[in-house]
Amino acid sequence: MVKNNSRYFSFGDLIIYILFFFVSHFVGMLISQALFADYGDENMGKLAYIPAFSILVLISTVYRRVRCSLTQSPCRFVGGGRYSANCVLFGIVMMFAISIATDPLIAMFPNYIAEYVESFTSGDMWVTLIVTIIFAPILEEIFFRAILLKDMSVSWGPRIGIIISASIFAILHFNVIQVVPAFLMGLVMGYIYMYTRRGLSTVIVLHIINNLIASTSLFWGFGVNSIWQRYLPDGVFGIIIYSSSVALILFVILRILLFNNGNNNKIIKKITLTDKI
Repeated sequence: MVKNNSRYFSFGDLIIYILFFFVSHFVGMLISQALFADYGDENMGKLAYIPAFSILVLISTVYRRVRCSLTQSPCRFVGGGRYSANCVLFGIVMMFAISIATDPLIAMFPNYIAEYVESFTSGDMWVTLIVTIIFAPILEEIFFRAILLKDMSVSWGPRIGIIISASIFAILHFNVIQVVPAFLMGLVMGYIYMYTRRGLSTVIVLHIINNLIASTSLFWGFGVNSIWQRYLPDGVFGIIIYSSSVALILFVILRILLFNNGNNNKIIKKITLTDKI
């Protein structure tokens, strides 16, 4: 957290970003109705995502630059951190761990699962895949990590920033069965983003891989049945896999909670006035 820079980002700024989200999605739907009406309601609703999030990223970027100027922030708004293939690999492992750990919870809502799968797979498959695999990872990571998390970590510290940005990321999915997995994945991507000194390209690649696997699984019919029914064995070995998955999630949560621990500087690098944020 940047010393003496608490006024740089406030709770009011967070509310403004959320308002930007709803306004941009309303405008995006109007644009979609004007441009994509011939594609059908299912495709039009998904295509509306592109102008909606593009507008969100644009107005959020303009707002934060104006705010930076008005607050005379000492922070330098320049390029982000490094790409890390190891962190992408770690993120993939966490992605599967989260899927395994949350599967029993998600299986408790079969009706919601059926509705989500039907909604996701309706319309043109290629429209859905292009939006989900290309546009969503790029635009969402820019907004939730490179804007929200970056700004919150300046005034509130990386620990609080990761938790709040992951919470908003989960809630704004507006889907019961996605809330917990999206929150946990938001924690992982926030952790990796800060660990790589705000390496946006790393979390974008991880998000693309996550959405690619999830999307193709749904279209191939794998998303209806439980992971345990499909892949994991019963008995002791299955319990070991589940326990290991939960342990990995707890490990990431612990690392996040220790983000500001001075003894953890070799792994977690604090933000200072000389950092690129």
